[in-house]
Amino acid sequence: MTDADELVGLVCKAILASDKLVGLDWESLSIVFDLGVGSVSNSGFAYLTDEVVPVAATGSVVGDYVRALRDALKQPDQPGFSEMLIQIRRRDGRLHVDFEYDNPKRWRIGPTSFVQMRETLRPVFPD
Repeated sequence: MTDADELVGLVCKAILASDKLVGLDWESLSIVFDLGVGSVSNSGFAYLTDEVVPVAATGSVVGDYVRALRDALKQPDQPGFSEMLIQIRRRDGRLHVDFEYDNPKRWRIGPTSFVQMRETLRPVFPD
């Protein structure tokens, strides 16, 4: 069995291998994973020096890793997290992971919340 730390590492590797990031000179990333019944979707942002670019983690295994992580962390008789936020700073590999258990729309990125969420999800790492 794979432990939670290893699964987080696998999710991050899958994000970083995504073809959506190829050619982008990003400084930091925020990716939100939404776990529905039988599905995992994701969306987020790459923060460049003077620009913010919408991105998503591509590849068939990233959803499997996220589901496995939810299963590894959930308590008996609990559904586990409904959303997961991963933020990465490129220059030093700094990582922040957060989970949402109660509000499945906390980090929902949609047409009406796009600009607001772009800033709400902007990574802030203490130096």
